[in-house]
Amino acid sequence: MLIHRLATTYGQRPSSIIGIKNEWEALEWDMAIMMCGLQQEKLTMDEAAKNNVDRPPDETSNYVPANLHGVPAMKNLMSQLRGL
Repeated sequence: MLIHRLATTYGQRPSSIIGIKNEWEALEWDMAIMMCGLQQEKLTMDEAAKNNVDRPPDETSNYVPANLHGVPAMKNLMSQLRGL
């Protein structure tokens, strides 16, 4: 996920990158991005292991993000998390 990569690269919370002001919503967003990012990293590592590759694919490969479609999907996820 791009937002996870940006946050990791620049050492910022995903919520601060997109400008979420409400602390609770920011925490929910950050946690959702973290979980999705970790899931994608695991899938990438599993795929690399399955293909006997020593490292995950680089930026020039056919990197496919998780089955999420950007901000609308994350907003939907946040609304689902609020219901828990």
